[in-house]
Amino acid sequence: MKIEISTKTKGLTNSMFPKEDLHVEDYVELPDGSRLIFKGELVLRSYGNPTLVIANLMFGPKSTSDSVSEWLFQKLNGNASELVINTRNVPLDKDRIKKTIEVEVKRSDMLLI
Repeated sequence: MKIEISTKTKGLTNSMFPKEDLHVEDYVELPDGSRLIFKGELVLRSYGNPTLVIANLMFGPKSTSDSVSEWLFQKLNGNASELVINTRNVPLDKDRIKKTIEVEVKRSDMLLI
């Protein structure tokens, strides 16, 4: 699941991926076993120079939409201006993040049939 985060907060990437020398494909393991895999960071040339953080979310065997949305919300609340999950703009609200994750998981399962 592709995640894009727009932020003007310096250090959000380091907060999400606490590694001194971060590289593409490095990941952080969430408490439920899911992994957020770093795919890159772009500094945009527009007002305020927002940063776009790009990552992929991979679910583990014990992953739940509750735990993933809670983790994302804690990291992004007050630090991100926009969240996009699989091309869907998602309000920075824990319940809306959870619902979008559930819809995208169901949608991807249906595509595999």
